[in-house]
Amino acid sequence: MNNKLNFLSLLFLWLLVSNYGIAQVQLNKVKDPELITRWTKDVIRSEQPLSEYPRPQMTRGNWRCLNGTWDFSITPVNEKMPTNFERKILVPFPLESSLSGVKENLTTGKALWYNKIISFSKRDRNGRILLHFGAVDWKATVYVNNKEIGEHIGGYTSFTFDITKDVKEGNNSITVKVEDPTDLGYGPHGKQSTNPDNIYYTSVSGIWQTVWLEYVPINYISDVKLRTNIDSQTVSITARSAKTNDIQISIFEEGRLIANKIGRSNHECNVYIKKPRLWSPNDPFLYDVEIKLITDGHVDDSVQSYAGMRKVSLQKDQLGYSRIFLNDKYIYNLGVLDQGYWPDGLYTAPTDEALKFDLQVEKALGFNTVRKHIKVEPARWYYHADKLGLLVWQDFVNPNQALPEGSKVAFEKQIKETISQLWNSPSIITWVIFNEKWGQYDQERLTNMVRDADPYRLVNGHSGELLYVNNVLRSPSPNAYVNSDIVDVHSYPYPKDPPIVGQSVKVVGEFGGFAMSVDDHIWDDMKGGWGYNGLNSQSKLTKEYSDCIDTLVKLEKQGLSGSIYTQPFDVETELNGLMTYDREILKIPIGRIRDLNSKLNLSLNGKSDQILQFDVYDEKDDFKSMDEMRKRFSSGRNDSSFLRKYTSKLLSISDSIEYNKVSKKYIEMIVSPFMTVNIKYLEATAKRPNDYSFDFICKNYSNLNKLFEGKRAISKVRGIIEYDIYRNIQNDTNYAFDKRRLNQILNEYGIISELPMLKQLALFYYTRYDISNFVRVKDSIHKKYPGEVSIFDMNNDAWLVFERSNNKNELESALNWSKNVISSEKTGNYYDTYANLLYKLGRTNEAIKFQEIATELPPGNGSQSSIKSSLSKMKQGLPTWQ
Repeated sequence: MNNKLNFLSLLFLWLLVSNYGIAQVQLNKVKDPELITRWTKDVIRSEQPLSEYPRPQMTRGNWRCLNGTWDFSITPVNEKMPTNFERKILVPFPLESSLSGVKENLTTGKALWYNKIISFSKRDRNGRILLHFGAVDWKATVYVNNKEIGEHIGGYTSFTFDITKDVKEGNNSITVKVEDPTDLGYGPHGKQSTNPDNIYYTSVSGIWQTVWLEYVPINYISDVKLRTNIDSQTVSITARSAKTNDIQISIFEEGRLIANKIGRSNHECNVYIKKPRLWSPNDPFLYDVEIKLITDGHVDDSVQSYAGMRKVSLQKDQLGYSRIFLNDKYIYNLGVLDQGYWPDGLYTAPTDEALKFDLQVEKALGFNTVRKHIKVEPARWYYHADKLGLLVWQDFVNPNQALPEGSKVAFEKQIKETISQLWNSPSIITWVIFNEKWGQYDQERLTNMVRDADPYRLVNGHSGELLYVNNVLRSPSPNAYVNSDIVDVHSYPYPKDPPIVGQSVKVVGEFGGFAMSVDDHIWDDMKGGWGYNGLNSQSKLTKEYSDCIDTLVKLEKQGLSGSIYTQPFDVETELNGLMTYDREILKIPIGRIRDLNSKLNLSLNGKSDQILQFDVYDEKDDFKSMDEMRKRFSSGRNDSSFLRKYTSKLLSISDSIEYNKVSKKYIEMIVSPFMTVNIKYLEATAKRPNDYSFDFICKNYSNLNKLFEGKRAISKVRGIIEYDIYRNIQNDTNYAFDKRRLNQILNEYGIISELPMLKQLALFYYTRYDISNFVRVKDSIHKKYPGEVSIFDMNNDAWLVFERSNNKNELESALNWSKNVISSEKTGNYYDTYANLLYKLGRTNEAIKFQEIATELPPGNGSQSSIKSSLSKMKQGLPTWQ
């Protein structure tokens, strides 16, 4: 196994090299990485990361990359633009990533502001100046010289503003305001979570793809759409421009001009190619395309593009099974579930080489298909897929699973933008609309909508609408896969035959997920990892994978046309990749995987021709026993990585004596400012009030409370304190929750205990039917700790008062809590609470209005029938609280 230098060692080496003049480069700050990749150092030394031309399907020479260091600030969302931007961030890496140099979460109610000074010459302003953003998550408002020029909502698609009239010669400011509630908002957010764990990952906010300027003529080509037809041997091209002009289209094969045609912009132009060379995974040949916009014989604008001649269709094979055909030939889609996450850059690959590397690995392992899972990648990812020859199933990013107001509109807007943006890529053969019922609605209508928008690709209406886990069907559907080209089941861990539905093709859209960890290559060695079967050896993982392939071979003979293995790389706490998250260790030898995959990918022959550098897992490098770890600790080994790993092992066998020694040693090493990995250790090991980590969190409350990860550790300790208080109350029938007791708790634990103490005090009053004091204490909690009380709990508090109280002041307090709830999330049960409180306060007309809204919303945790029943009682003037 490769013994990598740790991050600090690498940084010291680069600083040393730079200081002695061997390589004079700007070093970027990388903040507190859990894992680094081989490309992290390239970002550290880069003056302008990801500086490749960002749009390979429509290239021009006159452009300017704006990636690099920007100024930034974080403010309350309703505040005006800051006058000072005192901090630095590395664009295009998201705020939460290590490579951004910041690694902070954008919390609810906050706005992230970017600012950069750009200089323009007089010559720059001769034509038009376009400001392009690859992607900004989620809502971006763009200003030039403090003037708002536009807004874009949606975290996955590109957008452009013409800023010609807004800039001046000399220095200009470009400012971007970003709002991003992630899973607390209505917009599509994919696997991002404000509380990452299991199959959900760290949230991403702000600019995460390239920002760039393009200098174009007054009349220019604004868009190019290509479509190939192998039956008519034509490439159909539509070039958009503000004014309709002549266009000249030239097509080249390996540098040789093979077709030339004059057409008109804003009209489709068909160019004939004699004996076209077809694009496929075995021969991913691309034709070069040049398009010129012409006025009176003068070339106004010229762009370069490319086209892959290929056809995707559903056809019957010789046995009568519906199959996926590429270029009129059946091809089994042997694929992997690609999440597109990176340990150092999160949504953003550290370099273009890294972006390409993932696809190279997947092709080298013998796969011919990639399911791009609930994420839209930068344009260059699809370019690499086109060049390498991988079939892509492209997921749309699912709507918020709770379907709050606005989510459906946002989802459908994103679908249309995604199809338009990725239209030209020959590698994309399938659109995937829904995944495992996450936010599922109007499936038949949306399937038809996508098919109408793009009749040249397959439509997978729902990947995993039928979900099996350990052979048990978790999500039955009475009318599954309506109108879909594909019947797609998810079956974990072992693949299962999909049902036959009409003429649709059968695939297993997800299977596998076998967990196997590799020491020193884990995102969070305290939290452990997630995956199926918990394997601990290469031989076991290989056997499981081999058994799955053998099952797929049998199912293929019964009509199965494709399968997607979960997954190529570990992702954060998911340890079910064929390769580690840092892209360093392959868990099964490449030759073995290729041999197994060749049973389904019949085009595989011989060794991979990809030149890739990575290590293969070697069990001899792992610690074989606890005795070995004890020996190393007693001999003086106390580096932080080893201590975290050893602690995790000790916790698993409940050796409290040795655990206390190791934990004490580790915690003594923690100093402010606290690294994320240290805070995670504290959170994982704070289990009882006498733990060293528990005491450390209590004593360092104020510093930890400033950090997102620190808040999680504080929450863990508060839960322990709250349970301790509750246990004492339950064990003492004469428990007196008086001022003396409150001071005793505060003195024992510090200010960190105030919130759990108030929660238990409120419960104390509630169980004694003292609603007046219950409301008094809850009011104090909601005002003093608004961000610490979930809307679910706040709604429950309001409902309890509604049921138990007739006091106007108490009901008014509960109404204020409920108002905060419905302003945060719109579900039927939350509106039901608000309407019932209004009704009990005598505000009948308002109550009926809000209750009618409640009947139209998703019920949430409530019952639609009870909501309608309450509405009926309100209209009849009957009590709803009996």
